[in-house]
Amino acid sequence: MIKNLYYDPPFAKKILYFNRVRIPPLLHIFWDYVTLTDSIIIFHNIYNKNGEISLKKGRSALKKLEQMKKLNKELKLPYNYQFHYFSLKLFYFVRKLLYLPDKKKHLDKLLQYEKVYLEHFPYGYKLYTKISRHEIRPFFRFITWLLIRKRSNYRFIDKLLFNKMTAKLILLGYKKMRKNFPEFMDKQAMPIETFLK
Repeated sequence: MIKNLYYDPPFAKKILYFNRVRIPPLLHIFWDYVTLTDSIIIFHNIYNKNGEISLKKGRSALKKLEQMKKLNKELKLPYNYQFHYFSLKLFYFVRKLLYLPDKKKHLDKLLQYEKVYLEHFPYGYKLYTKISRHEIRPFFRFITWLLIRKRSNYRFIDKLLFNKMTAKLILLGYKKMRKNFPEFMDKQAMPIETFLK
């Protein structure tokens, strides 16, 4: 369940690098926050062409959770099934928003579910969303191709891009896009400046 719902298997298997840092297999969950922005949605769709497989694995994981409920009753373990189930269901709503069309419809459902979730578990995962579009624009594909590589060794273009001068330009571009990312990100994850050193 952790492998197939907390993580997104087709995306998590990708080996991607940005400068000297390997991009983590889990992008949209920061500790107790679940984050969805245009950039995260587009990035997932560029590097995961199997969105339906991701959804199928998510549905299967939710069904398997019923087996854990039965085992918990038999073994009488101190296991909070309700919190686990509601949280994984929240992740599944997020996955639907990542890969299915009609983003507005699925965003509305996600936000409705979040209200119910937080009523039951105010200490649970918090949701951050900032979505205005979902199409994969050619410019974004080009920028992604420039900055992200699929091997640990530097390409020639990486040596040109990641030097002191260009790193400052990339950082400047990031600051202009900063509004697309949650305020807590630099506190709970590695600051973007670290990636450019």
